[in-house]
Amino acid sequence: MAFRKRIPYRQVARLHRLIPLAFPLLVFHCVVLMPAASWRAPRGPLAALLMACGVVAALLSLSGRIGFTRRAPGHVASLRQHEDRLHEVDCHGNGPGRA
Repeated sequence: MAFRKRIPYRQVARLHRLIPLAFPLLVFHCVVLMPAASWRAPRGPLAALLMACGVVAALLSLSGRIGFTRRAPGHVASLRQHEDRLHEVDCHGNGPGRA
């Protein structure tokens, strides 16, 4: 969606920050409204497992833990825009082995 010019990247980024906030609320809604018979059927434990995994992922996302180990210090040195599109980014790292 963000690669299309109709939808600015910042709006897509904000939406993706709101999804982890909404997901636990939707899980609570599903748990409350799911009939008791469904919990006893084979799909009940499967649904519970998938919901629990999703809530854990949402909490990890909200706490900023996703991709934490792959972050590298650095800064953007320059941006060059060509023909209304960003084409060239010069980055400089702040550690050994980085340009």
